[in-house]
Amino acid sequence: MNVMTLLGAGFQGTVQWILQHGYPLLFLVMLIEGPVVTAAAAFAAALHYMNVWVVLLISILANLIPDLIYYAIGYWGRERVINTYAIILGSPKNASRPWKGWRRPTPENPFLR
Repeated sequence: MNVMTLLGAGFQGTVQWILQHGYPLLFLVMLIEGPVVTAAAAFAAALHYMNVWVVLLISILANLIPDLIYYAIGYWGRERVINTYAIILGSPKNASRPWKGWRRPTPENPFLR
């Protein structure tokens, strides 16, 4: 079933297509928008359209993978990524080290000690 047939199939046809391609499609969509799709998949699992344990496993993996990728970007590439976007946005070159002068209170940030 191609996309044009899917669009013209109506609600029942769309539901059948989703159920036919269920778990791989569920994983891909959960990678993009996790919590909303997780709730919809949990609802489908409660109605016995999908297996609850498979939905749980897919949900954990698909919600964890993007978080790990974002963490890795922040942990290993923070200075390069921040400096790249700082140059694009017109911020100073040393934008990746904002904590450098935060050891003593200043008029700009009097509460940091």
